[in-house]
Amino acid sequence: MNKINNYILPLLLLLSFATQALAVEAVFSINDKYSDEEIENQISQLSSEIDMVFNQEVKTLINTYISAGRNNTELILSRSQYYFPIMEKLIKEHQLPEEIKYLAVIESGLRPKVKSHVGAVGLWQFMSGTAKEYDLRIMTSVDDRKDVRKSTEAAMLYLNDLYKRFGDWTLALAAYNCGPGNINKAIRKSGGKKDFWEIRKFLPKETKRYLPKLIATIYVMNHFREYGMSDVSSKFSDHSAFGVAHIFSKTSFDHISEFSGLSIKELQKYNPSYAQNYIPASTSGNNLIMPEGYLLTFLQNKQMMENLKDVFYLKNTIVYKPVSTKKEEIELNFREEVKVESLKIQLLEELVAPEIKIEVKQSPITVSRDLKVETYRLRKRQSLAQFIEEKGIDTASYAISVNEEGVVHLNKK
Repeated sequence: MNKINNYILPLLLLLSFATQALAVEAVFSINDKYSDEEIENQISQLSSEIDMVFNQEVKTLINTYISAGRNNTELILSRSQYYFPIMEKLIKEHQLPEEIKYLAVIESGLRPKVKSHVGAVGLWQFMSGTAKEYDLRIMTSVDDRKDVRKSTEAAMLYLNDLYKRFGDWTLALAAYNCGPGNINKAIRKSGGKKDFWEIRKFLPKETKRYLPKLIATIYVMNHFREYGMSDVSSKFSDHSAFGVAHIFSKTSFDHISEFSGLSIKELQKYNPSYAQNYIPASTSGNNLIMPEGYLLTFLQNKQMMENLKDVFYLKNTIVYKPVSTKKEEIELNFREEVKVESLKIQLLEELVAPEIKIEVKQSPITVSRDLKVETYRLRKRQSLAQFIEEKGIDTASYAISVNEEGVVHLNKK
């Protein structure tokens, strides 16, 4: 009997696990919600310049994303609320298909620090050679492949070059994965055919699945709610809007944290390209991304405000706008419900009012200013004389002083 039990019990356990696995698969099976014909119709209706094919392979991948990979899919959906608004703006500027943003999901799962086994890094998985070709810096202190704005800008330039080369988005995307050389080789082997599905059998194994993965990803990320999934199950951020500033001087995270109130840990999360907790000096400017309330607190003087480039808002969320531009006090209201993807901060020149209230989740931060005093910070290696000349300051009208940290005070006489 003991010998029988030794065989039967493991078998029963194995059957139990298999039954549970099948049950989970059944709960989230794509056909529990729609037929194949309905799914094919949904995919065909997705606005796309990419040839969106529905086949058994795409169906299997969709099932994986909504069942076995469900938790990972929800994590990616959560991250997309932060990364997609930034990507969408840059994609639009380059006049490329918006669905290209989903390529970053395939490449990295929207993880800026991820590194592949062959050495590709970042959201768009740039190899060092291609990165340098598109002006992404790889240094001890900074790796632009991890910077969402700079890496996306480079990816758009690269993809645009690939599209010009092949004249077909399916081939351009495949070339992004395996390199244009492999695409040319596959075209030759196919007898000159220039369509992904026609040359697919001559492509590397990973690239063969690249377009089916993209199609399945686009479908799931547009229909996830219909399968009971959420894009906020594990929130990437508690914040709703993020500002981007260009920083030209070497600036430590300690300094930014002290003057903004944002923790160094949060700074690291939103600025993963800086490896040593400081932003290096740059004549072209380095990106600093922070939740907008903290960024506005950090950029307290007009000179710093001029560094502010964009503000990105999470979709279907709250956004601020100046309530009044005529009063001596401007309130930045975070309560208005709007649906926006990105918005340039307006009326920056008005932010030199004597008092500004920045209200974040009912926790006001008040910044007081003396209208007679203007404060600036010298650039690295910039002398006071150069500053006065560049600004065209009338030295007879101001009492001018500068401290050891390079902060200039202009006191109107």
